Amino acid sequence: MADGEIASYPLLIIGAGISGIAAGCQVKRTLGVKDFVIFDKNNDIGGTWFTHRYPGVACDVPAILYSFSFAPNYNWSTLRPSGREIWKYLADVCEQYHLSDNIHLNTEVTELQWDEETLEWEIKFQRHPSLRKGTIRAKIVLTAVGKLANPKTSEDVLQNVHGAETFQGNVIHTSQWNESVDIRKKNVLVIGSGCSAAQIVPQLLGTDLGADSVTQLIRSPPWVVPNHLSKKHIGWWEGFLPSLTRNIPGFARLVRAIIFIITETNYFRFIRPGANARIRRAQKEKALLSHMKREVPSQYHQILTPRYEMGCKRLVHDDGWLHCLHDSRVKLSMLSLKRLGPKEGILGDKGEEFTIPLDAIILATGYDTSKLLQPMRIIGRNRIDLHELWKRRGGPQAYMGVALDNFPNFFFLFGPNSSSGHTSVLVGIENAVNYTLQIIEPIVKGWAEAYEVKEAACTNWTDIVQQSSRERVWVNGGCRSWWVDEAKWNGMVYPFSMLYATFAATFPIWDDWVPTYTPEGVLQRNKRPSTTLVISVSLAILMVCLSYVSWHEMTAVGVKA
Repeated sequence: MADGEIASYPLLIIGAGISGIAAGCQVKRTLGVKDFVIFDKNNDIGGTWFTHRYPGVACDVPAILYSFSFAPNYNWSTLRPSGREIWKYLADVCEQYHLSDNIHLNTEVTELQWDEETLEWEIKFQRHPSLRKGTIRAKIVLTAVGKLANPKTSEDVLQNVHGAETFQGNVIHTSQWNESVDIRKKNVLVIGSGCSAAQIVPQLLGTDLGADSVTQLIRSPPWVVPNHLSKKHIGWWEGFLPSLTRNIPGFARLVRAIIFIITETNYFRFIRPGANARIRRAQKEKALLSHMKREVPSQYHQILTPRYEMGCKRLVHDDGWLHCLHDSRVKLSMLSLKRLGPKEGILGDKGEEFTIPLDAIILATGYDTSKLLQPMRIIGRNRIDLHELWKRRGGPQAYMGVALDNFPNFFFLFGPNSSSGHTSVLVGIENAVNYTLQIIEPIVKGWAEAYEVKEAACTNWTDIVQQSSRERVWVNGGCRSWWVDEAKWNGMVYPFSMLYATFAATFPIWDDWVPTYTPEGVLQRNKRPSTTLVISVSLAILMVCLSYVSWHEMTAVGVKA
């Protein structure tokens, strides 16, 4: 390459987390493309499972569902493995598919712009920590940044706390855990009551960390799901499953399918609109409240009674949090942090105030999902800015969770409305990858220069998502969560069954897309191999049978099928 010449690639993937790794493997496996690049701003692969290293971090869905279908792992050490074990699995997958040759770490994409003359994307990036800037070009861009990329840090959480600048202790977000910070014999304040808070609080009291005191501030008590499996059951699972999966052909995939179906029933039982779901939610809420009251001291019964319907937020799995509230070192409070001093915090509400000694603050406060894909600047066709377009249209949106009109050859993985809260996130990720690969295959083969979703198709899909979301518990269930913004715009959650999502990802509606064909593509577009047609029809019949209930529901609000 001559000096000053910009390197050009057939494909760029932004992000080396779960989505980026899945896409990279499948691009190699199914399309045979090897000369692509993956940029990631972190100094290692893994995305969320690299940045989340706080004590107690673990998977909160059955592990057998938390591996790729093309690289299944049936040898997890436990039913809900640690974050470190999941990271190791992802690293092993990268090694298996030789992705290290494609991945560029410490490389942050800052700007993307569509070139309408060359029909390519021009991508600007900078290296860390040198901040050296560079530019490449790519025919196709897959953004695998994900939704959990902008944590609510101290600048967000403590901005209205008087005296925050005087505090001499450590302030740590769970996604930015500093392993060098010594918690032993320290007085710790934990802000938050979601999944990460429930995982870390018991660990702070353990022998490894040994905090002197832990005060946990909660704004909205969560619905907590008990761990129904005894140590005996878990021991059986962990002891026998690896042997059974190795020695009985097809057993592992059968177990995986059964667990997926079981988790999928949560959608039909609790989330789908209708009187039956409301009745089942009420019954489940009663059972969860009974569990909570059995597990925690009576002084916390009122504090831990949720003020919203189950399913409005992500459920918290109880792996020791409720029981640890019996420890005399723990105090649970719904008071607010009003002021900070060098070594203390002042909690208060409605005139009541008291001071606690304080050495460290842990922010289990989640993410600002309103900043999806920020701070990247993304300029599409006719110089349309992606973030400004989303703002004009009401919020983040993407056709089938993967594409947006005016942005040719640009695809979201784990994008808006691509995953659900009732099953493994990997289902939504693999659906997005499989759908996207079908769209980009003609480009990779040289049959098309570009593919762009039609504006009408994108608008129609967005209307369906928002209309259906207004009937779901996460919009009208009485809570505030990162799934839905203050205007009740759902830019995050897929509002239907993942069975239907899998069907839709398997069979794209090609009429919703505008291709720019090459001369070879014009000759190829009418060629339909009969074997492919037979297989497609057979699969279509099977998937329609599996997803009929959800499909029927979606047609009621106008989705095309």
